[in-house]
Amino acid sequence: MKIVKLPKENFAEFITSLGTFGELHAPTRRGDESFAFAPVTSAAEIPLGCNRTILPLKKYFFKPVEVMFDFHAEKGYKAPADEME
Repeated sequence: MKIVKLPKENFAEFITSLGTFGELHAPTRRGDESFAFAPVTSAAEIPLGCNRTILPLKKYFFKPVEVMFDFHAEKGYKAPADEME
């Protein structure tokens, strides 16, 4: 396995090139020592020294609760509508 490192001087150019493919999300500062994921547009918004975010990445992108089905005694079982958010 080959390990490739990105030099810090090329970080801004790398983030700019990633932004051309779509919306970019990264940890951003939320207070003195807090970080949270949010959409970013430039490398200046991304702190390189963050250790941990308030929420993990999985909880940022996926809903914590998902409706599997609805059931009413009178109406019976009903499949949930597919929602695209």
